[in-house]
Amino acid sequence: MRAFMVAICVFGLSACVSGARSGGFAGSIDDASASLAIKSRMLRAPYDFSGVDIDVIDGLVLLTGHVPTATDRAEAERIAWSAPKVVDVGNEIVVADGGRSLLGANDQRISATVRTRLATNARVRGATINIETHDGVVYLLGRVRSDAEAREAARTASLVGGVKRVVTYLRSTEGGADHEVDIAPIDDPEVLPPVGDGGDELLGGVY
Repeated sequence: MRAFMVAICVFGLSACVSGARSGGFAGSIDDASASLAIKSRMLRAPYDFSGVDIDVIDGLVLLTGHVPTATDRAEAERIAWSAPKVVDVGNEIVVADGGRSLLGANDQRISATVRTRLATNARVRGATINIETHDGVVYLLGRVRSDAEAREAARTASLVGGVKRVVTYLRSTEGGADHEVDIAPIDDPEVLPPVGDGGDELLGGVY
Protein backbone atom coordinates (compact mmCIF):
# COMPACT_ATOMS: atom_id res chain seq x y z
CA MET A 1 0.00 0.00 0.00
CA ARG A 2 1.50 3.31 -1.02
CA ALA A 3 2.33 5.62 1.87
CA PHE A 4 0.80 9.05 1.76
CA MET A 5 2.60 12.32 2.40
CA VAL A 6 0.87 15.37 3.77
CA ALA A 7 2.57 18.77 3.73
CA ILE A 8 0.92 21.81 5.25
CA CYS A 9 2.86 25.07 5.48
CA VAL A 10 1.24 28.22 6.80
CA PHE A 11 2.68 31.70 6.31
CA GLY A 12 4.05 33.42 9.42
CA LEU A 13 3.95 30.68 12.00
CA SER A 14 5.20 27.69 10.06
CA ALA A 15 3.29 24.46 10.59
CA CYS A 16 4.63 21.62 8.48
CA VAL A 17 3.73 17.96 8.42
CA SER A 18 5.78 15.61 6.31
CA GLY A 19 6.09 11.87 6.15
CA ALA A 20 4.24 8.60 6.38
CA ARG A 21 2.76 7.30 9.59
CA SER A 22 2.41 3.63 10.40
CA GLY A 23 -1.32 4.37 10.34
CA GLY A 24 -1.17 5.39 6.66
CA PHE A 25 -3.43 8.14 5.41
CA ALA A 26 -5.49 8.29 8.61
CA GLY A 27 -2.31 8.77 10.63
CA SER A 28 -1.16 11.56 8.35
CA ILE A 29 -4.50 13.30 8.80
CA ASP A 30 -4.06 13.03 12.59
CA ASP A 31 -0.65 14.70 12.27
CA ALA A 32 -2.07 17.45 10.07
CA SER A 33 -4.92 18.05 12.52
CA ALA A 34 -2.50 18.26 15.45
CA SER A 35 -0.27 20.67 13.57
CA LEU A 36 -3.13 22.98 12.66
CA ALA A 37 -4.53 22.86 16.20
CA ILE A 38 -1.14 23.89 17.62
CA LYS A 39 -0.82 26.74 15.14
CA SER A 40 -4.33 28.00 15.83
CA ARG A 41 -3.80 27.96 19.60
CA MET A 42 -0.44 29.72 19.28
CA LEU A 43 -1.98 32.46 17.15
CA ARG A 44 -4.61 33.09 19.85
CA ALA A 45 -2.12 33.05 22.73
CA PRO A 46 -0.66 36.34 24.07
CA TYR A 47 2.92 35.28 23.32
CA ASP A 48 5.42 35.84 20.51
CA PHE A 49 5.53 32.63 18.46
CA SER A 50 6.34 34.29 15.12
CA GLY A 51 9.73 32.55 14.98
CA VAL A 52 8.47 29.05 15.84
CA ASP A 53 8.35 26.17 13.33
CA ILE A 54 6.17 23.11 13.94
CA ASP A 55 6.64 19.62 12.50
CA VAL A 56 4.49 16.59 13.35
CA ILE A 57 5.17 12.98 12.39
CA ASP A 58 3.59 9.94 14.05
CA GLY A 59 2.24 12.12 16.84
CA LEU A 60 5.69 13.49 17.69
CA VAL A 61 5.76 17.29 17.63
CA LEU A 62 9.09 18.99 16.95
CA LEU A 63 9.28 22.67 17.90
CA THR A 64 12.21 24.65 16.49
CA GLY A 65 13.10 28.28 15.92
CA HIS A 66 13.36 31.29 18.23
CA VAL A 67 11.26 33.04 20.88
CA PRO A 68 12.06 36.16 22.94
CA THR A 69 11.69 34.67 26.43
CA ALA A 70 11.83 31.43 28.39
CA THR A 71 8.14 31.90 29.20
CA ASP A 72 7.31 31.88 25.48
CA ARG A 73 9.34 28.69 25.07
CA ALA A 74 7.55 26.91 27.93
CA GLU A 75 4.14 28.06 26.72
CA ALA A 76 4.85 26.80 23.19
CA GLU A 77 5.52 23.33 24.60
CA ARG A 78 2.39 23.43 26.76
CA ILE A 79 0.29 24.31 23.72
CA ALA A 80 1.89 21.51 21.69
CA TRP A 81 0.98 18.96 24.36
CA SER A 82 -2.62 20.21 24.38
CA ALA A 83 -3.24 19.26 20.73
CA PRO A 84 -5.10 16.03 19.83
CA LYS A 85 -3.19 12.84 19.03
CA VAL A 86 0.14 14.19 20.34
CA VAL A 87 2.25 11.48 21.96
CA ASP A 88 5.55 13.33 22.46
CA VAL A 89 7.03 16.83 22.11
CA GLY A 90 10.62 17.71 21.27
CA ASN A 91 11.18 21.32 22.30
CA GLU A 92 14.27 22.62 20.49
CA ILE A 93 13.21 26.28 20.56
CA VAL A 94 16.04 28.71 21.32
CA VAL A 95 15.47 31.79 23.48
CA ALA A 96 16.86 34.80 21.62
CA ASP A 97 16.21 38.52 21.25
CA GLY A 98 13.19 38.59 18.96
CA GLY A 99 11.55 35.77 17.04
CA ARG A 100 12.28 34.70 13.50
CA SER A 101 9.63 33.87 10.92
CA LEU A 102 11.83 32.98 7.96
CA LEU A 103 14.86 30.72 7.72
CA GLY A 104 18.15 32.33 6.70
CA ALA A 105 19.55 31.64 3.25
CA ASN A 106 22.32 29.47 4.70
CA ASP A 107 19.84 27.32 6.65
CA GLN A 108 17.76 26.86 3.49
CA ARG A 109 20.88 25.80 1.58
CA ILE A 110 21.82 23.30 4.29
CA SER A 111 18.33 21.78 4.36
CA ALA A 112 18.27 21.46 0.57
CA THR A 113 21.72 19.84 0.50
CA VAL A 114 20.89 17.39 3.29
CA ARG A 115 17.63 16.48 1.54
CA THR A 116 19.46 15.83 -1.75
CA ARG A 117 22.18 13.73 -0.14
CA LEU A 118 19.68 11.62 1.78
CA ALA A 119 17.62 11.09 -1.39
CA THR A 120 20.69 9.88 -3.30
CA ASN A 121 22.10 7.73 -0.49
CA ALA A 122 21.07 4.12 -1.14
CA ARG A 123 21.45 3.31 2.58
CA VAL A 124 18.65 5.67 3.60
CA ARG A 125 16.56 5.97 0.45
CA GLY A 126 13.64 4.12 2.02
CA ALA A 127 13.46 6.37 5.07
CA THR A 128 10.79 9.02 5.63
CA ILE A 129 12.65 11.98 7.12
CA ASN A 130 11.68 15.63 7.48
CA ILE A 131 14.51 18.16 7.70
CA GLU A 132 14.61 21.48 9.54
CA THR A 133 17.67 23.71 9.93
CA HIS A 134 18.06 26.62 12.33
CA ASP A 135 21.34 28.50 12.74
CA GLY A 136 23.28 25.56 11.30
CA VAL A 137 21.64 22.96 13.56
CA VAL A 138 19.92 20.25 11.50
CA TYR A 139 16.90 18.42 12.92
CA LEU A 140 15.90 15.06 11.42
CA LEU A 141 12.38 13.89 12.24
CA GLY A 142 10.69 10.76 10.92
CA ARG A 143 10.84 7.02 10.44
CA VAL A 144 13.57 4.63 9.33
CA ARG A 145 13.67 0.89 8.70
CA SER A 146 16.66 0.11 10.92
CA ASP A 147 19.00 1.53 13.53
CA ALA A 148 21.83 1.52 11.00
CA GLU A 149 19.72 3.58 8.60
CA ALA A 150 19.15 6.17 11.33
CA ARG A 151 22.87 6.41 12.05
CA GLU A 152 23.63 6.76 8.35
CA ALA A 153 21.07 9.57 7.97
CA ALA A 154 22.66 11.47 10.87
CA ARG A 155 26.16 10.87 9.50
CA THR A 156 25.15 12.07 6.04
CA ALA A 157 23.63 15.26 7.42
CA SER A 158 26.62 15.97 9.66
CA LEU A 159 29.01 16.00 6.68
CA VAL A 160 27.23 18.85 4.86
CA GLY A 161 29.17 22.10 4.88
CA GLY A 162 27.97 24.63 7.45
CA VAL A 163 26.29 22.08 9.72
CA LYS A 164 27.13 22.73 13.38
CA ARG A 165 25.13 19.87 14.89
CA VAL A 166 22.58 17.21 13.97
CA VAL A 167 19.68 16.43 16.31
CA THR A 168 17.63 13.35 15.50
CA TYR A 169 14.07 12.36 16.30
CA LEU A 170 13.91 9.11 14.33
CA ARG A 171 11.82 6.01 15.00
CA SER A 172 12.90 2.56 13.86
CA THR A 173 10.79 -0.48 12.99
CA GLU A 174 13.74 -2.87 13.05
CA GLY A 175 12.77 -6.30 14.33
CA GLY A 176 9.11 -5.65 13.62
CA ALA A 177 8.62 -3.51 16.72
CA ASP A 178 8.28 0.26 16.64
CA HIS A 179 10.78 1.53 19.20
CA GLU A 180 12.94 4.43 20.28
CA VAL A 181 16.22 4.39 22.20
CA ASP A 182 18.63 7.21 23.04
CA ILE A 183 22.25 7.00 21.95
CA ALA A 184 25.24 8.92 23.28
CA PRO A 185 26.05 12.16 21.44
CA ILE A 186 28.91 12.01 18.94
CA ASP A 187 30.50 15.39 18.23
CA ASP A 188 33.09 14.52 15.55
CA PRO A 189 31.57 13.30 12.26
CA GLU A 190 34.87 11.65 11.35
CA VAL A 191 34.57 9.16 14.23
CA LEU A 192 30.95 8.14 13.79
CA PRO A 193 30.47 4.36 14.18
CA PRO A 194 30.43 2.51 10.85
CA VAL A 195 27.01 1.75 9.43
CA GLY A 196 26.13 -1.88 10.10
CA ASP A 197 27.62 -2.03 13.60
CA GLY A 198 25.27 -2.95 16.42
CA GLY A 199 23.67 0.03 18.09
CA ASP A 200 20.54 1.56 19.41
CA GLU A 201 17.87 3.40 17.49
CA LEU A 202 18.11 7.18 17.49
CA LEU A 203 15.74 9.50 19.33
CA GLY A 204 16.98 12.92 20.27
CA GLY A 205 20.53 11.92 19.32
CA VAL A 206 23.01 14.76 18.82
CA TYR A 207 25.84 14.63 16.27
